[in-house]
Amino acid sequence: MKQYLVICLSVAALAAGCSKSPMDNAPAKSGPVLAEVGSSKITVDDFKRQQGELPEYARGGFSGDKGNRDFLDYLVIQELFYQEALKKGVDKQAEIRAKIDDMTRKVVLDTYLRGEIEKQAQVTEADAKAYFDGHPDEFKGQEEIKASHILVKSEEQANEVLAKIKKGEAFDKLAKKFSQDPGSRNNGGDLGYFRKGQMVPEFEAAVVNAKTGEVSGPIKTQYGFHIIKVVDRRVGPNLEFEKIAPQLRINLARKKQKEIFDARVAELKKTAKITINEKEVTALPTGEASPHGLPAEKQ
Repeated sequence: MKQYLVICLSVAALAAGCSKSPMDNAPAKSGPVLAEVGSSKITVDDFKRQQGELPEYARGGFSGDKGNRDFLDYLVIQELFYQEALKKGVDKQAEIRAKIDDMTRKVVLDTYLRGEIEKQAQVTEADAKAYFDGHPDEFKGQEEIKASHILVKSEEQANEVLAKIKKGEAFDKLAKKFSQDPGSRNNGGDLGYFRKGQMVPEFEAAVVNAKTGEVSGPIKTQYGFHIIKVVDRRVGPNLEFEKIAPQLRINLARKKQKEIFDARVAELKKTAKITINEKEVTALPTGEASPHGLPAEKQ
């Protein structure tokens, strides 16, 4: 059981206890008192709230009467350390105050947005069904392409393999002999059927533009050089509402949330006075650009 206490105390040192924010750590002070640590009281509400916020992997370690007593002991220990930190003025440190302020803003903002946006953007099963019936083209079966490929490391080797194919050597036998793709090599390079968006762009562009039975390449991707053969094309079955309803509701809710959010932002900006200090903004460090539009150090 001590290992669970160590885990939670370690988390407490990093994130103000096992609770989600400094605001959550504020004693509830309602309900029966379970323990007193100096002038501070630990109530039933405190106990239930913090126990409910334990990580899933640790929660099972505090079950039964003994588990409750162990967790109460953890809360007492946490309070002892908290009071000791206050005596040493840790809460007065500028860096700590800034972190507390940031977390307070986050909790208030999250709570506000959930009430203002999430509750207004609820999507029912009937809403999802109405959208599904009203947009049949979005749920039609998509074209699926079946292809085989031979993946090698260099363009020179790819051209050598391509020359062998043109001379009549079997594609599948060459794949088993030369391909560097362990997932398809033993199957003669067979990749099965796939849809648009499931392959890297360069590979997808090559198969989309190729005729059935045609061999193309070399095609360079991040994995190496490919010789590709389109084997078949088909249209997959239409999507069934019962199978996609849960995800469709999520997608529609996100879309609705964004619409409500954007409208609220526009409304607030109209009435607020916002001043941007362009000189200071320009002076901010920009970081190294990356292909994904994020600073390289964030990749």
